[in-house]
Amino acid sequence: MTEYEPPAGPWGFEHPAAADAGDPSVSDVARSVSRTRGYVMTRAALLPVRGGRTLVKTSHPTDAARTLSSGTWRIPGGHQYGGHGLCGSTPCKAWRPYARAVLAPGIAQEIADRFAVGSNASVSGPAARGKLGQVWKLTTSQGDFAAKESFGPFEERDGEDAAFSEAARAAGVPTPEVFRATDGSLIVPIGEVEIRLFGWVDLREPTTEADPSEIGALVAALHRVPFRGSRPAHPWYFEPVGPARWDALAEELGAAGAPFAEDLAAYRDELVAMEELIGPPGTLRTCHRDLWADNVRTTPEGGLCVIDWDNCGPADPSQELAVVLFEFSGGDPERARALHEAYLDSGGPGAVDGSGDFSMAIAQLGHIGEIAARTWLASETEADRTDNEAWFREFVDRPLTRALIDELLDAVTR
Repeated sequence: MTEYEPPAGPWGFEHPAAADAGDPSVSDVARSVSRTRGYVMTRAALLPVRGGRTLVKTSHPTDAARTLSSGTWRIPGGHQYGGHGLCGSTPCKAWRPYARAVLAPGIAQEIADRFAVGSNASVSGPAARGKLGQVWKLTTSQGDFAAKESFGPFEERDGEDAAFSEAARAAGVPTPEVFRATDGSLIVPIGEVEIRLFGWVDLREPTTEADPSEIGALVAALHRVPFRGSRPAHPWYFEPVGPARWDALAEELGAAGAPFAEDLAAYRDELVAMEELIGPPGTLRTCHRDLWADNVRTTPEGGLCVIDWDNCGPADPSQELAVVLFEFSGGDPERARALHEAYLDSGGPGAVDGSGDFSMAIAQLGHIGEIAARTWLASETEADRTDNEAWFREFVDRPLTRALIDELLDAVTR
């Protein structure tokens, strides 16, 4: 197949239509691009879009945000990030062209065989579905398991998320067990899909109202896990969107008649002012980097469970703690104080004591909002527009502001 050589320039990549390369499959193109020398996005998929161009879909959120912000690309379907809509709070999830309603017949036992987890296998569900994939309940003679199916290739393939979650589990952080296939691999291709397997944990729906003291103690335990990863720091967590991109986005939304265009225009000055607070991370350690309510869940027994470690990597624990404060305090000073005190009492290595500690929250939420809006602009169906409007409204309906930052700081530092 054709090897794509990206043109000069750090972010704007425009390729011939896929048909010019013999209409290769998306997975083939992804493998080709991942081998391309000097390509800034090390794992990517190219999708044909209208206008004879090709969309580069990356595994890293800031790359996607910058690419999208160039105005060169159209996004098919919806793309979501972590607890706040971005891949459930995860960097850049979701490509509906890959979605399927059910696994192929007979795949249950094949999964069980590849991971050596028993006989008489069956699947039910999906038990959970996101923009990037879905989770099935696999039941075998050995018990229940969570089979995670990706809509397209899994984005993170270095195994570091599994290693970090296993280290955290060994240190007492509640998280599902990771299973490996008989050949030692974490990701198993079965038919047209890729599967990862985890222990099954019954989880309640996401809530930001979990006990704040328990949340604080959990995050402290996670920040104390003795683990040194090799992933680099990523600008998604500390780089602003910037006034030029906010202005361009507001103009495009207004021209397109987006029902939330005025909401972004009203929030624009606050966003730019908050981004002036962003500072570089201080002490780095491997963090989860996705501790939104979608990924810190309560269980029917009343405990907590941390899921979706894909985006783990180096971050400042104080800045991640500030993300958790925003997410789980709901702006309530008493909840914020209880969470922060429990974190410190449990030996957490960080502390929120200045506005710069909210850098990670400001940066992440900004990129989430930008991508949500651009995904709306690229929507081709009314259903997609409705879905992506709801995603964007998560960003503006419960906004982070300088006033809220000051209130949270007052609660945890006095």
